[in-house]
Amino acid sequence: MISVDTPGVKVNWQWAAAVYTNFNADYNLLGVKPVDDKVQNPYLNADHAGTPENFKTFTLPGATGGGATNYTGSLGASKTVGPCQP
Repeated sequence: MISVDTPGVKVNWQWAAAVYTNFNADYNLLGVKPVDDKVQNPYLNADHAGTPENFKTFTLPGATGGGATNYTGSLGASKTVGPCQP
């Protein structure tokens, strides 16, 4: 959920999904890359933010991803959403 107290704020939203043959429910073991930046990041590579760095070898084609090095999937179309009206 996104919450704001400024009238008229809108958010552009996109999503992606990738498929893995092996994963772990313990988020601490996934090694998720926190940001896309190649410098201020614990993972100094060109992977997208959200990549589970410790499970990259288990990527398969499926969902919105093509497998190989598409670790987070391809982004869907952008949707603009505004606040819910009471």
